[in-house]
Amino acid sequence: MNTGALSLPTDESVLGDPCQTCGDRIVVTQREHDVLVLTATGDEVRQVAKRLGLGRTAVQGDLARLRDRTGARTTGHLAAIGVRAGLVPLLVPHRHPGRLTSRQVLVASMLAEGLSIDETTEAVGFKRGVVFRTQRDTRQLLGVPNLPATLTMLYSLGELVRTHPCPVPDCTAARHAREQHPDNQQAARNAALHWAADTSLAARLRAENRRARAQLASTVSKFNGSLAELGLAQHEAQQALHETEALRRQANDAATVTNAMTANLDALRHQAETAIEDIAQLRYRAHELHQAYIALKRGQEDLQRGEAELEQGRRRLMDGWQELTAARDQARAALPDPASAQKRPVRAPIPHEDRYWHRQPRAT
Repeated sequence: MNTGALSLPTDESVLGDPCQTCGDRIVVTQREHDVLVLTATGDEVRQVAKRLGLGRTAVQGDLARLRDRTGARTTGHLAAIGVRAGLVPLLVPHRHPGRLTSRQVLVASMLAEGLSIDETTEAVGFKRGVVFRTQRDTRQLLGVPNLPATLTMLYSLGELVRTHPCPVPDCTAARHAREQHPDNQQAARNAALHWAADTSLAARLRAENRRARAQLASTVSKFNGSLAELGLAQHEAQQALHETEALRRQANDAATVTNAMTANLDALRHQAETAIEDIAQLRYRAHELHQAYIALKRGQEDLQRGEAELEQGRRRLMDGWQELTAARDQARAALPDPASAQKRPVRAPIPHEDRYWHRQPRAT
């Protein structure tokens, strides 16, 4: 049982029967009580949701909270706790089914303690099919649809003893002593039921031990897997170290090559600077040559103009010579006949160097 099954009541709470030893009660809400009663009387989740106007998820949440609050392992175990705590009313059968067999009562008592079919099989020593058929035959004999309704009906018929499910150890011990008192007429029957409860507890413990061993084996397997992964990781780490060392050597080689390339770049930079200076000088010389070429072109143009002017002067000179020649011829024509005229002394020709028109400089 869960020691947190008891809580403080409120205005909308439903209280169970008090414990005969300590007086504590199981407290649930009104909706949780309705869900518990309908479930314990045989309704499935769909039917409970339809009757209460709730969703299936809400009903399943209420059942999960009730199981967590009461420490119930199954829905049948929850119904048994509800009947024992006085939260679920007893059912009135249409007819008495008669006396049940001891096997049916034993199997039902273990299922009421929260054991599964497999755990009950291991506890009583029967085969699984026998336990399953026994609880099925009990359900058919009582005329109920499922296990929670079967356990509720058995508590109503008195086949199972209604002991308060108080989780306090002192209350449990006092209840056992009270039920085993010699004056109690059902001492033997209660002892058998307590034996069944102890057997179911031992079965639960064995099942938990088995699950613990399975978990331990799984943990060991995971640990071995982790060791294998660790070895693989170490191997990969060693390979990574070797690769890192190789990369370090490659980095050193690359640094050496980089230094050499840096030196070559410095030399190329110096050569480029020298080439830039040479290019600047060549540009200056090209500029000077361009200026000289422009001056030469201008001189050629001046020379062409001088030649044109010289040609014009030569033409003017030729024109003057032709005019002079014509004037001479006219003068000769105007002279008297030499035979009749007195012969004049012949004038000496003018020397060539004294001719003024030949002393003009030629235009260049």
